[in-house]
Amino acid sequence: MFVFYSEDVENDRGTLSVDEIHHCIHVLRHKVGDTIFVADGKGKLCTCVILSIQKSVLHFEVKKIDNLPLPGSQTGIAMAFNKSMERMEWLVEKAVELGVSNIYLFDCQRAERSKVNEAKLYKVAISAMKQSRHGYLPEIVVCNGIDSLISITGQYDQKFAAVCTKDQVPLTSFLTQPGKRIAVVGPEGDFTDHEIKLLLSAGFHAVSLGPTILRSETAGMVAAGLLKLL
Repeated sequence: MFVFYSEDVENDRGTLSVDEIHHCIHVLRHKVGDTIFVADGKGKLCTCVILSIQKSVLHFEVKKIDNLPLPGSQTGIAMAFNKSMERMEWLVEKAVELGVSNIYLFDCQRAERSKVNEAKLYKVAISAMKQSRHGYLPEIVVCNGIDSLISITGQYDQKFAAVCTKDQVPLTSFLTQPGKRIAVVGPEGDFTDHEIKLLLSAGFHAVSLGPTILRSETAGMVAAGLLKLL
């Protein structure tokens, strides 16, 4: 079963975006009257029938709605801007597959880029949501610094910062109680001492992700997996 994505589903009608239309009619060869499956990114999986196909718009009628369960409690992952967009895209893809509900990307002192392609990251997230079929598209937020990240993540009651300094308590030691959790991963080269102090003063716990030094995107995936699976 192939699942399409639409942010334009209201009552019993909806449309597909240009990108989704191309795959629907040119790759899968769907025609008017065919049944397709559409996710709205908010937990609804709709069984639909194509009503009309135009050059840039495909209209469908919703015949049935299945409400999918949430993939666990609210979980966030935050990653500093990486020099490689491909590595950030990879982390977004894996975080979505795991069912992470919020993804934050932020600038910091040792980050090797100053901006990211948000549109491309959303395309990656949509593709991963459709592939994993859990039906929920996470919120992706880009922050311009540690202060902004701290301000926007105040709703989490369990907050962790993965750091490379020795003798930190493993993240797994904290995951004994349910709650809204977020883990923050720094850039290659780790956070600065000042950034770590800011995070700790905001209620984050400094934690270890293991005995080896991980690439930032690997650290992000490990942290997201632990938050979701433990």
